[in-house]
Amino acid sequence: WVDGNYTNYGFVLVDSVEDDPDHWTTLYSSDADSSHKPALYITYSGTTEPPSTPDPDPDPNPSLTLNYSSLDIDIGASKTITATTIPSGTEVDWLSSDPSVVSVVNGVVTAHKAGVVTITAMASFATETCSVYATIADGVYYLRNVGSKKFVDSTNNPNVDQQEFDGASYQKWTISYLGQGAYSIRNNNTTTYLGANNDNTANGQNIVLRSGSLTNGMKWRIEAATNGTYMLKPLTGVSNNSVMAVEPNWLGNISANGSGFTLQTYGTSDDGRDRWELIGNVGSSFVAIPQSDRDRTASFPSVYSSLITLGYYTNRQRTEVDPGLAGALMATSDVFYSRSHGAPTCIQLTNGQLYSTYLIDEYPNGVFSCDLVFYGACLTGQGGSGADNLVNKTVQKGATTAVGFTYSIHWQATNIWAEEFFAALRIGSTVQTACGLADSWTWERIQDEIEGYETIDYIIDGWHIAGNKTATLG
Repeated sequence: WVDGNYTNYGFVLVDSVEDDPDHWTTLYSSDADSSHKPALYITYSGTTEPPSTPDPDPDPNPSLTLNYSSLDIDIGASKTITATTIPSGTEVDWLSSDPSVVSVVNGVVTAHKAGVVTITAMASFATETCSVYATIADGVYYLRNVGSKKFVDSTNNPNVDQQEFDGASYQKWTISYLGQGAYSIRNNNTTTYLGANNDNTANGQNIVLRSGSLTNGMKWRIEAATNGTYMLKPLTGVSNNSVMAVEPNWLGNISANGSGFTLQTYGTSDDGRDRWELIGNVGSSFVAIPQSDRDRTASFPSVYSSLITLGYYTNRQRTEVDPGLAGALMATSDVFYSRSHGAPTCIQLTNGQLYSTYLIDEYPNGVFSCDLVFYGACLTGQGGSGADNLVNKTVQKGATTAVGFTYSIHWQATNIWAEEFFAALRIGSTVQTACGLADSWTWERIQDEIEGYETIDYIIDGWHIAGNKTATLG
C-alpha cells in the first residue's frame, strides 16, 4: 500500500488556506490484509460552546396571580402590586391603561390624579388585571363650575342650582369615598345627596337633591379632566360617559344665577359647563394678579418655604381669580396671601374685578377660619382699627388675624416685606413682632435690590393688624 496502488481507499487532508494540490496531504489505506494500515486520530484544540442543557420539562400548570384585584390609592401615593408566577421567576411585564392617571413600574403603582385605570400584568402564558382607583381626600368642598364660575347651591331644595359664592352651608358639600371608585356628595345644610333624578341615565335628566339609601344614581365617579378640574359622573352615567353639567337658559347662557344641572355627554361643549373645581381645605393659598412690568409671584417660593417649616404643607397658587373664587379660596385656607393692587375697601383681581368689603358683608359670620390673611397690596389697612377697611372686615368674618398696609407700598418692597414677614413668623415671632422685623430686614435688602430706592416715596409706610396681634403660626 506504500506505493499507492490502493488509491481508492485513502483520504485527503486539505489546508483550509491553500488551494494548490501541492499543499495537500494524501494518506492511503489498504483493503489488503495488513497490520500496518494507517489510522487517523483527530484532536480539536480550539474552543467551542459546551453542549446545551435541555430545558427542564415545562410546568404542566403554569399560573400568574396578583395580590390585588382592585386597589384604592391616594393621589401622590405609591403602592405595590405583587405578581406570583408558577414557575417562579417568570418574567412579568406591566402596563397601565392611562399612565397620566396611575403609572406602573415593575408592579409599583403611583397615582398622579383622580380616576380609574386598569393595570395589566403579562407573562408568556397568562395575563391578569387589577383595577386601581386614584382617590381624592374625603372632606368638605365648594363645587365651582369652570364655565359659569358659579357654585353649586342647595337653597332651593330639592332643586339644586348655581349661585354666586356666599360661603354658607348651602354651598358646602361633604364628599365621602365609598370604595370601588365611587363617592357620595352630601349637602352640609340639607343633609341630602346630589344625584341623578330617579337614577335615569338619559342625557338631559335633572340633577337633584335626594335622600334615602344610596343608589347608583347617587354615587359618583370623580375623575380628573383638564388643568386640575374634574368630571362628576354618576355611576348610572359611566357607560355612556354622562356627567353633571350646567344647563343653559333659553338664551343659551350658562352663567345665570339659578341655572340648574343636567346629565350631558362629556366633551360635547367646550365652554367648561361639564367641568368642576373642587375647592377644599389647604394649608395655604397664594393669589397674584399678573402685571407686565412687575413679578408679583417672586416671593411665593420663600413664603411657602417658611410655611412648610411651620407645618402648612399643602398649597395652591392662582393667577386668574374672580371675586367668588377669592372668597372660596380664603374660606378654605389656613393662611391666605394675596399680591395685587389695593385700596382701603378692596383688592383688584383678574380683569379689574374687585374683591371688596361690600361683597364680604354678604358672607355669613365665621365663613373664614384662617389663621392669617395677609393682603400684599396698597392701602388695605388704611384708617386702622376704626375704619371700614378690608383688613378689619376679614377678621369680622372669622379670620384670626389679618394684616395690610396703611399706605402705598412699592411692588418690589412688598415682595421683600412678605418674605421677611413670613421668615420672622417661621422663627416663632408673633404677628406684631414679625411686622416690625419685616420693616427692619426689608430696609436692609432694598438698598441692594431696588434700583433708585432713594427717590421712591412709598417704600414702606406702615401696616395695620386686625384681630389677634400676638398670634403665632404653626
